Amino acid sequence: MGDEAHQFNAQQPAPKSSAEVLVAQIDGSMVPTVEYQETESGKKKRVCSWKEIRLCCVTDPEKEVTRYGVTQGTPFEAGCMMYQTSQQQGLGADTHIHGVADGAPWIAEQYEVQFGANHTFLLDFYHAAEYLAEVAREDIEIGREAWLESKKAQLKEGQSDQVIADLARLSLAKGEDSASAKAHQYFSNRREQLRYNDAIESKLLNGSGEVESGHRSVLQARLKKPGAWWDTSNAEKIAQLKVMQSNGEWIKSWKNQAA
Repeated sequence: MGDEAHQFNAQQPAPKSSAEVLVAQIDGSMVPTVEYQETESGKKKRVCSWKEIRLCCVTDPEKEVTRYGVTQGTPFEAGCMMYQTSQQQGLGADTHIHGVADGAPWIAEQYEVQFGANHTFLLDFYHAAEYLAEVAREDIEIGREAWLESKKAQLKEGQSDQVIADLARLSLAKGEDSASAKAHQYFSNRREQLRYNDAIESKLLNGSGEVESGHRSVLQARLKKPGAWWDTSNAEKIAQLKVMQSNGEWIKSWKNQAA
């Protein structure tokens, strides 16, 4: 049934009308897997490891409807899966994709590869705030909470250049191994991903909580049960079934099987 679920999820048609804006989020989740390798003596050795399954969710903010997609494939395959899921949510030639995710380089790259000029991409705000929180925890002299809240406010107001400049000054005093230096480099490399004011003005998300919630409800609730280890191929089959269920297409799938 897992293979059929994969095929079913991939073949769902696009709606007749295109969406004006879609919010697309993608992230990876580690799941426990097991493989059996044959030893020199001919016996099979049980090898346990954690493998990444990539989940995306695409929401039409006008209709408030979310659709999930999943793959255990490469970053490029994950990007293709996100594009396909976006098509099934109404991606058209003029649809704007609003992407929000964590700072993993492969994620930002796939938004660029898949959507080109028709997208904007934001670094998850809470992820960015964690870097600032590390700076605040490192330096008592800057007034921790007040400093942190002021920097978060500046990011939301479109003053990311000022935040980066302040981090540069702090890093000079603290050294290259400091939290200030790490945050300065991190934000400097992602200047175009810090336009939170644009998202706020457009009433769009600046956090990737939806896909993170999906990890818990769609994937982890089934694949991370206590003591459970999954055959690598079976892990994605179960994930595809959970996505089909979460998309509200469980009954439709069984009717297709019976036809």
